[in-house]
Amino acid sequence: MVINFTKKQYKHLLDLVFLGEWTANAIATGINVNKEYKAMLEYISLRAEEFGHGELFDNEFHPGEASPTFEYEQEMFAIIDRYENEVFWDELADRLAKRDLINHDEYDNHEEYLREMSDISAKYYEEFDKNGINNLILKKGYYLKLIK
Repeated sequence: MVINFTKKQYKHLLDLVFLGEWTANAIATGINVNKEYKAMLEYISLRAEEFGHGELFDNEFHPGEASPTFEYEQEMFAIIDRYENEVFWDELADRLAKRDLINHDEYDNHEEYLREMSDISAKYYEEFDKNGINNLILKKGYYLKLIK
């Protein structure tokens, strides 16, 4: 099968494969690394020159391997950083809302629980949007154990 790409389409494909491989393997180690994803990134990357994007990779130190340039990695990590920042605030608000609901009364149904959780999360989102983490405080005794 042959698929034709324009220069722009290839760049988009490359970006998506880079981001997907990074997502799958960034925290993976050893046998948990998805070798197929890593191989796919390598396969797509090695064709950068053919599609007019040779400037994105530097093969000087590792001939036959596609090593992203610092500039290309920075471009991709800017996307990753924006995503991680949003996920951080979402996860923090949702986890705090779940914590707050643990000792709460029983709910008649799952929809009621989700509605309550959504309301609490929304209050945390509003707080974090306004103040970031400035008003977050760990319990005194626990905090002191962490810093000793």
